[in-house]
Amino acid sequence: RLFFLGMILCENEENLKLVKRIDLIQVRRTMKEIHPVLFKDFLEDIVEGDR
Repeated sequence: RLFFLGMILCENEENLKLVKRIDLIQVRRTMKEIHPVLFKDFLEDIVEGDR
């Protein structure tokens, strides 16, 4: 569940830049610690979406 919430936060990064209390770097770091394989897949999806 925590990883899912992290995905939502990261996918809405542009909208959350004005919210100073959310540290997206720390969110991503925690996501990577919780489930490295799922985090890798998540990042690959983001990169593919930017192409």
